[in-house]
Amino acid sequence: MASTLGVPDGQGGRAVQATPVMALPSTQILGRLAADVVDGQLTVPVQRTYALADVPPALADFEAGTRGKLAISVA
Repeated sequence: MASTLGVPDGQGGRAVQATPVMALPSTQILGRLAADVVDGQLTVPVQRTYALADVPPALADFEAGTRGKLAISVA
């Protein structure tokens, strides 16, 4: 698990590796996380994807505290 919220307390008995990713992550951490994504060990769930033209509503949803990742598609 990678989190910008820090490492959570207790994992309910599950074996979980937690990596905090703060404002200035090191290239070593980012490289390991990228490799974990490629290997299928880490997934990033996206709550909602917006078109580039819909950035204002995306920002409003972000400011409202939407849980999960929001993505902007530029394709």
